[in-house]
Amino acid sequence: GVLCEASLTSLDYLPMAQATEALNMPALLGVVAAQNLDGEILVAMDATFALTAMELMLGGDPKGDIDRQSDTFTGIEKGFGARLGDTIAQELSRCFAMAGDIDLELDRVETDTDSASITQPANLCVRMRIAVVLAGRTGSVDVVVPYDALEPIRPKLGKIHFGEPSEDGNPWKDQLSGQIERS
Repeated sequence: GVLCEASLTSLDYLPMAQATEALNMPALLGVVAAQNLDGEILVAMDATFALTAMELMLGGDPKGDIDRQSDTFTGIEKGFGARLGDTIAQELSRCFAMAGDIDLELDRVETDTDSASITQPANLCVRMRIAVVLAGRTGSVDVVVPYDALEPIRPKLGKIHFGEPSEDGNPWKDQLSGQIERS
């Protein structure tokens, strides 16, 4: 029952070490296992996003800025972070469906970047930073995917699509043809 707006703020290609250094800490770091990829994916939810979402899940009404005294997360907060991470993983899985049958599942939630390491520090990664406005507060979610993990779907990602017809035909073409014929 709350307005949520997400927008891609940056898409970067950088080494894993730089990607983890640039995370908005403190953050809940979800390590996502990818069944049909050659590696794991990192989903980093900053404290503003995670705590606002938790407050909403518990029936609260977020007002003003978050007044937090600690840089650590409790076990209960990590549990709610796991629910958030699982939801994000399912949405990513749905988005990856265009490139192949990718099944993503949250493996664990960490708070330390060393514990959430998904590849070597020098390996190249794709980092998507998404700004999320939730109940008037702006947080961020970073999705970090190592290049090596994308190897099984690389041919489909590099393929140029020229409007291939879908299974149900092309409804826009049919609609336009009908309108032209009536004219």
